[in-house]
Amino acid sequence: MAWRPYNPNPWRLSTDDCAPRALSAVLRISWGEAYDLLYENGKEMGLMEDNKAVLWAILKKAGFRREALPDQCPECYTVADFAADHPRGVYVVATDSHIIAVIGGDWFDAWDSGSEVPLFYWFRK
Repeated sequence: MAWRPYNPNPWRLSTDDCAPRALSAVLRISWGEAYDLLYENGKEMGLMEDNKAVLWAILKKAGFRREALPDQCPECYTVADFAADHPRGVYVVATDSHIIAVIGGDWFDAWDSGSEVPLFYWFRK
């Protein structure tokens, strides 16, 4: 269970594109296709493409379900812990300000976000 550097953004200019980056990883599409999905769905919903509701709608359409994490120890459970606890499957993990793809027990991100605290996640069986 480890961080896997992942930045499919063709310009690699910033790391504030976590939603298309995570979508690209879990849906196995290009960064551009993921960005287009966010833009098109945002337009249909009357929201900006970076609104979390837009991402959630795309994930729901793709067969993902949302689960909340227990609030027993919110500061002590990390993305790295989540990945270790989920060695199989495809997940999109949300923190208060970040979105991370977790696939097969590894987290895929442009930077090592393993110490971030997850709030909830989406999964596909």
